[in-house]
Amino acid sequence: MGKHCQLITGAAGAGKSTYCKTMQEYATNQGRTVHVANLDPAAEDCFYTCTFDVRDFVDYQKVMEECALGPNGGLVECMETLIAHLDDWFAEQMGDYPDDYLLFDLPGQIEIFTHMDVVKTIVKYLQDHGYYVCSVYLLDVNTIVDMSKFIAGTLMSLSTMVGLETSHVNVLSKCDQLPASLKRKLDQYCECNFDELTLSTTQSDIPPRFAQLTSCITDLVTNYGLVNFVPLDIRDEESIRYVLGQMDECLQYGDDLEPKEFVDPEENELQMPEGADGPMMERLLQSALNT
Repeated sequence: MGKHCQLITGAAGAGKSTYCKTMQEYATNQGRTVHVANLDPAAEDCFYTCTFDVRDFVDYQKVMEECALGPNGGLVECMETLIAHLDDWFAEQMGDYPDDYLLFDLPGQIEIFTHMDVVKTIVKYLQDHGYYVCSVYLLDVNTIVDMSKFIAGTLMSLSTMVGLETSHVNVLSKCDQLPASLKRKLDQYCECNFDELTLSTTQSDIPPRFAQLTSCITDLVTNYGLVNFVPLDIRDEESIRYVLGQMDECLQYGDDLEPKEFVDPEENELQMPEGADGPMMERLLQSALNT
C-alpha cells in the first residue's frame, strides 16, 4: 500500500487536535494504523498519541524571547526553522511508514497557508517522497450563526485550497454543538448554497454598505461550486466514518489493494471421509474453519 497523509488546517479553536484524536481512535478500532504528528510549536496539549512533536525540536517560548517577537512572529520563526531542517530533523522523524496513514496537526495562523510558502514547502517535500497528500480545512460550525462569519470562513477555506494545491476537503467541525433550530438548514450551509439561505438572515447580519459586495462574493461561490463542506459530529460514528471515507477517496487509499479471490462454496465443499464419526467430523470442521 502507498503512503498517505492528511494536513489538518483551520483557524485556532476549529477543533484540529480533536479531529486528529477522533480519526486516530476510530481508525484504530477499525484495525487501521494512523500516526499523528504535531507541527504546531505553540500547542499546549496534545489529546492524541503523538508520533513526533515539533516542540521537541524548537522551543516556541525561547524563540519569542531570544528574537524579541510576538506570538505570531514567534510561530512563523519556528515554522521557518522547521522548513530549514526538512532534510535532517523532519526526515529522521518521518522514518518509513510505507503502509500507514499520517495526520499532521498544523498551527491555526492562516498566514502560513495563504501568505507564506511554509506549508506548501512541506507538501512538496511529502510529495517528492512518494506521499499522497490531502489537505483538510476545519471550520467551526458555530460560524453559521452569523452569516458574515460563515462567508469569511468559506473564503478562508477557498484561499487555503488554492494556496496548497492539493486534494482538499472542507469539514464543518463541532456539529454536535449545533442548535436544533439550525440543523434543518445544515445541508444548505454544507453546499454553500447562498441562494437558498434566507435573504432576511443575510441582510440582518451584514451592514448595508457591504450588501452588494457580499452578494457578488456569494454568487461567485454558489455559481461556480467552488466550496462545499462535510459535516462532522464526533459523537456519531457514522459521521466519522463518512468523513474519513471522503479523505480516503481523495487520497486513493486502498486503491492498490489486491481484490480478494472469490471461492465457489460448491467447488470448495468439505469432503468427509467415509465412516467418519461425530468427533472426527467436528475436528475436520474446526480445521477447515482455521485455514
